[in-house]
This record gives sequence, structure tokens and C-alpha cells, in this order.
Amino acid sequence: MTRQKKTTVSAARVATGMALAVGSVAGSKVMSLVAQVILGYLFSAQTYGVFAAATAALVFATGLRNSGVSKLLIQQPEKFDELAPTYAGFAVLIGLVGTLLLVPAGFFLSLQNNMPTLGWVVMIASLSVPLSSLYSVAIARYSVELRYEERTANALILDAIYYAVLLIAAYIGAGEFSVASASVLSLAFLLPPLLRRVHLKIDVVGAISKFWKIAYEVRWTILAAYLFGLSKSGDYLVLGSFLEPGQLGIYYFGYMIVGNLSVLVSLAINQTLMPALANIRDDFLRLESAVTRSSGVVVVFSSFLSLGFIGLGGHVIHFIWNGKWDESIFVAMAIALTFPLRIMSQLGSVILESQGRWRTNSLFLLYDAAGLMVLAALGGMFGGVDGAAIGVAIHLGLTGLVVFPASLRNAGYGYRRAIGFTIKLAMPFVVSVGVLFGIRAFSPSSGEWWVDVGSTCLASIVLLIGSFRHVREIFRVFARFK
Repeated sequence: MTRQKKTTVSAARVATGMALAVGSVAGSKVMSLVAQVILGYLFSAQTYGVFAAATAALVFATGLRNSGVSKLLIQQPEKFDELAPTYAGFAVLIGLVGTLLLVPAGFFLSLQNNMPTLGWVVMIASLSVPLSSLYSVAIARYSVELRYEERTANALILDAIYYAVLLIAAYIGAGEFSVASASVLSLAFLLPPLLRRVHLKIDVVGAISKFWKIAYEVRWTILAAYLFGLSKSGDYLVLGSFLEPGQLGIYYFGYMIVGNLSVLVSLAINQTLMPALANIRDDFLRLESAVTRSSGVVVVFSSFLSLGFIGLGGHVIHFIWNGKWDESIFVAMAIALTFPLRIMSQLGSVILESQGRWRTNSLFLLYDAAGLMVLAALGGMFGGVDGAAIGVAIHLGLTGLVVFPASLRNAGYGYRRAIGFTIKLAMPFVVSVGVLFGIRAFSPSSGEWWVDVGSTCLASIVLLIGSFRHVREIFRVFARFK
């Protein structure tokens, strides 16, 4: 048994964690983009349709893949060494339950979506569920001890292995099975040395005897994980009934360009802010300060990414894939328009989780998941691929504007101040997007690359001026590494 280290939360340490998380996101995104560029040439829209359907199938095990035991450990850092072995055993057991649930779900969706290989793809992917569940417990030690450097390194190594296996599998002709194989093999390779480094033992016997007790403790986090999964992939689940496999693939490809960035930023927020805010949850003055500064940094950073993509993403997509995926440009643009607002909802979720407000968070996630599926279904039914993108984009934006100010109430904000702070964060992005489209609307050469570059630069200047306070904070964060 290792002695539990006592950790001290400071603004500098949280800033360091955020900077490392951003670096991890950047590294992962580079790998993701390289992989997507290559796979975009190797795979057809129909193949991506199978990927989308497999992603939807994995929703059936989301709550068991990430049952929340790691979050309970993070909330009780002083008991980590005592609880971790049993919780690790529970993670393996409940992950195996997820594997058993996924197999029939995969074959059911295979018949429903008329995708013969989907069932076998999901069967392979199901093997990653217990591995991923155990990984989340092992990596929790780094979060508890605020060892952001090691956590970041592990995340980057896992991503590197995943994308290497993915590209090799795709190159040798694994096709639809490439993603599932990479998910399993990357975790199987990384987990053994990680378990040794964090000195984590797996007590399956103890977990069996305490299975229902632990399951009751994590009931809300399991529900939240399921709802979170539906809020991320519920659109794929319902769109399979309204779109042809090739159309679903186009939607998935376009969404993935921007959606992957959203997932990676959300992961960085969870890895950094969740443990930091949990450590100071009883100190409302420090909590309020940490939420204010970190929210500003994350939203402004996301706004610049989104604005750049809206301005130039269409040209980039056309150039990289030589027109093959032009049909996905509208989807990517629609999702990018609400990306910063979507990140606000992730920030709100982390604030609630750090305070142990599992029930409240679950209710917001229920609204998020239900709204996503309803608007995706309506859009897909009446407008095909583009209609689905519009419906989903509207939902993502509204969700951020609802969840974020509501969650700020748990960080010491009053109603009026919470709403005001949300508007202040969102307004610079909204105005800059208005400037971007306004210039293009009145330009006689609209659509030309030089007009798009110029309008994007001018809109970025507007965003910089409007969010200068938070931009200075971003520079302070990275200045600590000099």
C-alpha cells in the first residue's frame, strides 16, 4: 500500500493543469486530424456510417464503461488507498456486464440499420468496456494527487497507440473493424504498466461482496454516464432510422471534425477542473474565483478555435480531401457555430459533479440527451443530413445557455450574476460571428478564399477586443512554463 500524498490546490497548480490539459488536447487533436485525413481517403461514407452506428451501440454500455467510481475516489482523496482496490474490482465486474449488454444490442442495430458487419464490430468493441472502466480508476490517482504531468503523458501515449493501431488496421484492410480493434488493443497494451506505476491492486473478491453497496453509491453517476453518452451519441442512434448508411456516414464525418474537438476539450475540463474544484468545494470564495477564471479561459479558447474553423474550415475540408467530403462541410459548420456554448454546458456539468450534485447533473443530462435525440430526429426526418445538423446545433447552443448559469448557483453566484456572467462570456463570440457573416454578406467576392481569410482575421480582432481580460489570463497560464 502506498502512502496517500497530501495535495494542496493553488491557482498556479490549477493553471498548470489547465495548460497541460490544453497541450494534451492539442496533441490528441493533431493525431486525430492526421488519422481522419488518411481515413477520409481510405474509407467510404458507408464505412463511416457503420462507425456512427457502432458509436451509437456503445451508448448501451456507457454507464458501465464509466460508472463513476473514479469520481467517487477523486471526491475522497484521503481514502484513496483504502478504497481503490475494491473499486478497481468493481470497475472490472461492471465493465464485464457492459460487454454482455453490448453484444445483443450490436446485432439488433445491425438488423435495424441494415448493416451486416455492425454486430461483429460491436462485439469486438465490447471487449474494451472493462478495460476502459479499469483505466479510469487507475488514472484517478494522478487526479487525486494533482499529478497533471503524468496524467497528460498517459493520455497522449494511449492516443498515440490507438491511432497507430487504427491506421495500421485500416491500411491492411480491416475496414469497419479498424476502430473497434484499436480501442481494445490500445488499452490492453497500456493498462499493465499503468497499474504497476500507480500501485493499484484489483480486489475482485472484495468487489463481489460489496458489489451492490458500491453500485448504490454510484447509481447517480452511472445514470449520468448513460445520459452523457446519449447526449454525445444519441443523434447517431435515432438518425439511423431516418438516413441511409451513406448519409449517416456524411453526417458522422462532418460532426466528427468538430465533435472530436468538443470531446477532447470536455475531457481536459474533467481531468483538470473536476479534481481541483472538488478539493476546494467547501471554500466558496476560492471556488467562485477558480470557476470564474477557468470558465473564461476555456470559453475564450474554444471561441477562437470555433471562429477560425467557421471562417476557413470549408476551404480546408475541400482542399484536404479534394472535394470527396464536401457534403459534410455544412454539418461541420453548423456544429462549430455552437461549439463554445456547448463547452459551457460541460463546464456546468463539472461544477455540479465537483460539488457532488449528481442528481441535479443527471436531470440536466436527461434534458440534454432527450433534446438532442428529438431535434436530431425532427431535423433528419424533414431535412435529411443538413436538417439534422441544424437541429442538433440549435440544441447544443440552447443547452449551454441553460446549464451553465444554472450550475453557477453551486459556485456562489446569484441568479442575476450567473446570467450576466454567461452573457459576458458568450457575447464576444456572438458578435465576432456576426461580423464574419456580415462582411461576407456584403462582399461582392463572397466565397473567395481571400475574402474568407480577411473576414476571419477581422472577426478574430473583434473577439480579441471583446474578451481581452480572459485572453490575458490565457497568456499568464502559458507564461508559467517559461
